[in-house]
Amino acid sequence: MSSTDEFEELRQGDWLVGVSSLSVLNASGGVARQEATPLGVVVLTQCCDLAKNDTGVLHVAPVVPLEGKLLADAKAGKTSRYGHLEGGYYIDLAIVGTLDRDSIAEDLERTPLDTQRRVALAGCIARRYSRFAYPGDIVEVLRPLSTRIREKALKSGAIGEVLQRVVTMRLECEPDWDAPAGLSLTLLVLVSPKFLPSLGDIDFDAVDAGPKQMRKQGLNGAAEALLKCEVHSPQTTSLWEEFGDELLALFREGLGNAPPGYIEGVQVEVLRTDEINFERYRNTVDLDFDYLSNT
Repeated sequence: MSSTDEFEELRQGDWLVGVSSLSVLNASGGVARQEATPLGVVVLTQCCDLAKNDTGVLHVAPVVPLEGKLLADAKAGKTSRYGHLEGGYYIDLAIVGTLDRDSIAEDLERTPLDTQRRVALAGCIARRYSRFAYPGDIVEVLRPLSTRIREKALKSGAIGEVLQRVVTMRLECEPDWDAPAGLSLTLLVLVSPKFLPSLGDIDFDAVDAGPKQMRKQGLNGAAEALLKCEVHSPQTTSLWEEFGDELLALFREGLGNAPPGYIEGVQVEVLRTDEINFERYRNTVDLDFDYLSNT
């Protein structure tokens, strides 16, 4: 059991058992219903705000068990609603309540998260509430690409293993997202430096990559070729380009889903995470593939 002193050290991710329910309000401020929380709640308020305690409140979400399709979708990253806690228990980010901090009883059971799970939870919260709202037509253009990645990212096999070397994928749009037509989209595939040699370290005159032969083998063939190549081999660069070409083919499959003239062109660039400047990164948006590697 936790003491009052311990509760003064509340942190985001702390699991509190003993909060019996959270109120869902109607438009007039009355209680529309009570969401029972028999498994307790998890603190969502950021650690710095908890330390300041300026408002005297904290935000929490209920802990729920998942099974079947809901569990499968949560594991595969197909939904931003649930953040993993432990085992089959998840945090339901669709139900968020506000608690008076002074009302927290001393006899509540409190379980802190370790650092790794706390960081993961922060990512889930950010994903839920800060995702970029793509125009509907862009979502349809991305569908063949996003569907294939979602299918393969967490599975065993060459594609899944290569995708684990990708830290994130981001989308760049010119002239801007609000343009009515003539958009140019660039998919940036940002790879961990452990798996892609720096351009400055490559002697291109000494590299004999040979002709590109992976196009007829598709994404799986490009992934298999990457896995067969030594990580620090200069040839790795050209094989990542092959993999990017296959992603581009999937990207182009979706162009028919957009209105005529809406998208002028698409391209793919594969970069190390340390080879993209901050300004360019800031002007791109994440593709919400939060299950890719974060190494």
